Amino acid sequence: MAAIYQCYRKIVDTIWSPNVWLPPNTTWADIAPESSQEVQHADYRHLFYPLPMALVVLLIRYLFEKYWFAPVGISLGIKSSRPKKAPPIPLLESTYAKSKKWKHKQVQSLAKQLDMSERQVERWLRLRKGQNKPSTLTKFCENAWRCTYYTFSFIYGITVLWDKPWLWDINECWNGFPHQSVTTDIWWYYMFSMAFYWSLCVSQF
Repeated sequence: MAAIYQCYRKIVDTIWSPNVWLPPNTTWADIAPESSQEVQHADYRHLFYPLPMALVVLLIRYLFEKYWFAPVGISLGIKSSRPKKAPPIPLLESTYAKSKKWKHKQVQSLAKQLDMSERQVERWLRLRKGQNKPSTLTKFCENAWRCTYYTFSFIYGITVLWDKPWLWDINECWNGFPHQSVTTDIWWYYMFSMAFYWSLCVSQF
């Protein structure tokens, strides 16, 4: 067990070696959040904040989609109906669960076992593939939500970056590195961004 831990520590120390990430004569302790009162260094513990924030983003998304995007989509004539479902056939369902791509020989075999034509089996497969796809209205709402966020993110980003010297002069990016403060407005920009992408990850399930 001790050997495994030593191996683990060696890998971690190699990956996070100051020689790789930091300029000469600088250690991780030098840029710790509490290392200076004049410079507000980034704090890795703040990466946990976007997790609960993502739940708030999901709630906002739900309200926007239900009371704004969906009514607008319907008024534009976008259909909310889902694709037609395939009839329940246990043998085809079990085969589909194993593989969603069927070879012609497999279609022939299934058709013989079920006393169906090959065309009927192929049509069932097309319906089965399509029934899990979201409706056009659902796609519209999702794209509208992303468009809303990216518009807000762009406007907010321009607003908070406008007075930053390194926006206009790239050489300022390295002025005082690595002892550079993370201002409150920039901090919120990253928190909002991470919360949004966490919410997208959660919404996939």
